[in-house]
Amino acid sequence: HRFQISGDRLNSKNGWYILFPGEHTGFFGSWKLGIKHHWSAGATTSQLENILITNAINKLRKQREIDLRIKQESVADYANQLWSKSNSADSRHPYLVAKGCRNYGLRQKGNILIIPIYDKGELVNLQYISPNGEKRFLNGGKLKGCYALIGSPLNISDLYICEGWATGATIHEETEATVACAMSAANILSACQLLQIQYPHANLIIAGDDDRQTDG
Repeated sequence: HRFQISGDRLNSKNGWYILFPGEHTGFFGSWKLGIKHHWSAGATTSQLENILITNAINKLRKQREIDLRIKQESVADYANQLWSKSNSADSRHPYLVAKGCRNYGLRQKGNILIIPIYDKGELVNLQYISPNGEKRFLNGGKLKGCYALIGSPLNISDLYICEGWATGATIHEETEATVACAMSAANILSACQLLQIQYPHANLIIAGDDDRQTDG
């Protein structure tokens, strides 16, 4: 069975458990954290039960991967439709003005800025930015290893990798180099690893946020 873990995003079901009725034993864990624990009310599992548990966990993992891929493909299709129907971003958008950035190919729907998120050059997700700077992605879209690209994807010598789009826009304006925005600090490593494969001859330069004075 799958369940939501306290503190995780609403409607997410990263928690899982397998229980054996009458045996007072089972396993539980988190897909998100990659952890697994055995629970037993005094009884120990037999070798056969351990095999059954392992098979059940593997089956759950495979089904989760299938469900995740189907969801991500559906979101990617939706993202491409939205992107194609959107207009070029207004350079006077409050967020761009506040950050002192040009629009660098962004698009806009209503008063919402739209940032395209790519995986190996394919549009797979979008980030929405409201006039007050509130950000959100398409629910269920792929993010790990993905990036927003500013600048030409061709003949890259230096490839800067940073966190947010506004930081990337500033780096591009100052250096004229191509910049990949990982969109979160947690995604920088994954984005770097995949970009290194995609652009093997590029010199990767990490431009991390200086958060030493930030609370937390």
